[in-house]
Amino acid sequence: MQKDCLAWLESSEPKSVLYICFGTSCWFSAAQLNEIAKGLEASGQDFIWFVREVNVGKEEELLPKAFEEWVKGKGLIIRGWAPQV
Repeated sequence: MQKDCLAWLESSEPKSVLYICFGTSCWFSAAQLNEIAKGLEASGQDFIWFVREVNVGKEEELLPKAFEEWVKGKGLIIRGWAPQV
């Protein structure tokens, strides 16, 4: 995971990537995660977003359908823990 993040960052311009990680104390509903995703897509800003899958129930959609395809090249979504290095 750390190598994926570093490789993706190295392909971007310096100081051009938004880092999004809410940590372990924030819990979001699927609707809230969908709104964050829509805002990131609309912003046009390059980003790395660490999403904890435990935030939503198994029956709920984690992110909008095809979101990763929509932001391909602009955003990197990592499910699970963010590397602290």
